[in-house]
Amino acid sequence: MTEAQQEWYDSFNGRKRNFEMFKAAGNAKCQSIARTAIRKVFGVKKVTQEQLENLIGTKINEAYTSGKFKEICDSEPPRNIAHYVNLALVKAGYGFEVDHYNFSNAW
Repeated sequence: MTEAQQEWYDSFNGRKRNFEMFKAAGNAKCQSIARTAIRKVFGVKKVTQEQLENLIGTKINEAYTSGKFKEICDSEPPRNIAHYVNLALVKAGYGFEVDHYNFSNAW
């Protein structure tokens, strides 16, 4: 992770975000999912769009099937996760974006 990427990641991580979940714990879960994907984006090894979408979809599915975050499959939480991951993709110089519609491949 470059210094600029680390600074951006720290800024993202440094405050609670609203992913439009019903409870604060749901927002924290979405932020955790986005954080995991962003670390992949800023990692040493290059990642593909399909890999990222599968990772995020799997994490969303895990949260949903746990029974604690049923609203995570609504339209807004995945859209918000995609938004932050796409910002990271731009910062890292990738030439693609993730599409929140493709996250549903895991559930």
